[in-house]
Amino acid sequence: MKQASYFFFLLSFVLLITGFVVAYHYGDYNAEYSSLYDSSWDKMGHVVGGDAYNYIIMGMRGILYGVASLVFAIIGCFFFIMDRLGEHKKETPSMTINKEAEQIGSEV
Repeated sequence: MKQASYFFFLLSFVLLITGFVVAYHYGDYNAEYSSLYDSSWDKMGHVVGGDAYNYIIMGMRGILYGVASLVFAIIGCFFFIMDRLGEHKKETPSMTINKEAEQIGSEV
């Protein structure tokens, strides 16, 4: 469970960084519009013809990545808490058995 929580925390961090890059990197306006098959960073962010619309679209995409990052961080916290509760359950029965054995040994 602990490995799953670390994986989700790492995924959350990567999505958060990606969200900031998507939201704040506009690229060269004079470059042609980006397409799905072009991976050039200079053309990233050009979805429609107007600057204002592109900024709004990029900002919303950045927020979407941030929300996804938050969701994965919450899932990671859930797995971390479940792991800690599992460790607590493993320790509790053995501790009570040892205490009962000590009490029986002292009575005899």
